Amino acid sequence: MFIILINVFFCCAQDIHFSQFNNSPLMINPALSGEFQGKGRFILNCRNQWKSITKNSFKTYSFSTDYSFLKEKLSTGLFVFKDIAGDGNMSISQINLSVASKVQINKTNYLKIGIQGAWSQKHFDANKLTWNSQYDGNIINPNLYSGEVNYQENYNFLDITTGVLWTHRFKNKTKFNIGLSAFHVNKPKYNFLSDVEKLNIRWCGHADVSFLLSPNHLTLFPSILIMKQGPSKEINTGAIIKYNLGNNSRYTGVLKSSSVFFGAYYRFNDAIITYTRFNYRNQLDICITYDINVSNFAVASNARGGLEISLIYIIPEKALIKLLRQ
Repeated sequence: MFIILINVFFCCAQDIHFSQFNNSPLMINPALSGEFQGKGRFILNCRNQWKSITKNSFKTYSFSTDYSFLKEKLSTGLFVFKDIAGDGNMSISQINLSVASKVQINKTNYLKIGIQGAWSQKHFDANKLTWNSQYDGNIINPNLYSGEVNYQENYNFLDITTGVLWTHRFKNKTKFNIGLSAFHVNKPKYNFLSDVEKLNIRWCGHADVSFLLSPNHLTLFPSILIMKQGPSKEINTGAIIKYNLGNNSRYTGVLKSSSVFFGAYYRFNDAIITYTRFNYRNQLDICITYDINVSNFAVASNARGGLEISLIYIIPEKALIKLLRQ
């Protein structure tokens, strides 16, 4: 029973994902490190999925921080996450370090190349699982010996990712991004059993663009994310609208307007994602999304998918310079 379960799971092993993929940039492409207006950025992501199905819902937590240096020619990032799923508390913990370099092609175009190295640990708790062999004639008795052997509850592996990003800046300060990345290029071993299983490369293509709908208040941000990993594929597409609640100070730039965002995404054959976000003066963001399940699984989930919350804090360039001088 155990061998069948593990082989089925890992032959179709798929990475974690966030519905707010634009708010987890280092999980999409290491070349996205440093891609923001400011000198430093901190992002906290929390996701809780399938709470309507099981008391042991799927939980994902992540933290990332990234910075740019040398007039944005060099950027670095740290991305840490932990994912816990199911009755056996199957989990993966990972620490990622990334570095990216930018090459200016001309005044309106630049190219970035990034690389990311990671250390990962996979774990599950066999004591929280039950097996057919533990049936005593009346009930499943977890105190009976399961008979399952030749597995390990923990293993570690190293991981390598690389990516490229091309950006075109328009005259009105909006821009177009398109990127491609490859995760697990070293194809690390990925199995709880002694047999050798290798993790499939996750190919990730993404693109986004911003359009000014009105000079001072409305901006549209359509985007798309396509991921392919072995037999698994995921496509996310949609758009959000940003509404400025005021105007930035024209000359000094000291006063920054707050803004609100509304929108939706569609994850093909899976979910509709509702999106709301509040930004305080281009420095602090809180974003909330909810997945409305529309797949065949909606019969069991009653269309309830997952809640996701992100907090983003950006250190302005002047604030970092002042901090370093103290």
